[in-house]
Amino acid sequence: MVGDNVDQGIYSIERALSRADDLGLDLVEISPNADPPVCKIVDYQKFLYQLKKKEKEAKANTVKVVVKEIRFGPQTDEHDYNFKLKHARSFIEDGNKVKASVFFRGRSIMFKEQGEDLLKKFIDDNRLKVKYLLNTHLHLDHQFGNAWAAAEYGVLPRADRNDEKLIGNLTSQAMIFGIPERVEAQPLGGYIAEGDEIKLGNATLSVISVPGHSAGSVCLYCAQDGILIAGDVLFAGSIGRTDLPGGDFDLLTSGIRQKLFTLPPDTKVYPGHGPTTTIGREIESNPFF
Repeated sequence: MVGDNVDQGIYSIERALSRADDLGLDLVEISPNADPPVCKIVDYQKFLYQLKKKEKEAKANTVKVVVKEIRFGPQTDEHDYNFKLKHARSFIEDGNKVKASVFFRGRSIMFKEQGEDLLKKFIDDNRLKVKYLLNTHLHLDHQFGNAWAAAEYGVLPRADRNDEKLIGNLTSQAMIFGIPERVEAQPLGGYIAEGDEIKLGNATLSVISVPGHSAGSVCLYCAQDGILIAGDVLFAGSIGRTDLPGGDFDLLTSGIRQKLFTLPPDTKVYPGHGPTTTIGREIESNPFF
């Protein structure tokens, strides 16, 4: 027990309460995880005031990190590329983070080699190090770059083990999506699961398991930056389709309610397809809820 006009030491609960009563103050537990727990004799209202004051000061001193998006098409020309590269470097120098992506629309997937070259150029020009290759799930359109990234950067993909079987049926998946070309399968190098934490510099990605679009669909949440990489679980005004193998509408919607809609409303959501949104916007207007 600690406090003003108190002999610091180990007290029984009864003795500590009696001492607090003698001083006309309160006994407040300040370190519940210590062994034994640490309590302080203090005026509880003043204690709350000081606590809120410190939280307010800490919040004021916190630098808000903004995530900027840079998008390329597979046939982005040199002028457009250099323009976007300049802006990406400016964002990083200002202390922000950059989400860079090469997007394929419709038949543009036929130019995936150009997209791979463009992404490699962006990584090289910014002297970035590829540390992880994380899959939110293993449907065909989310595996296209795995073999290339593994060969180019020596990183093996990780995903939820419940989706691993999808690696073995790429041909049948391609037929479902009407894609004629052969997709090279890349075995997983490890698994990610609910509760895992992945360190990236000073940021941490927490794995949230939300099956229903596929049996092993996950989202990646960064509390520090207030962002959610949602894969095909949650979209702006929609949710992932559930008519593919491993799909389950009730499982998906309950997972979104229980695990995603409990995140802060201003959490920015980056879906696997389509525009960004926020958790608050989807709680208010997503027609599936």
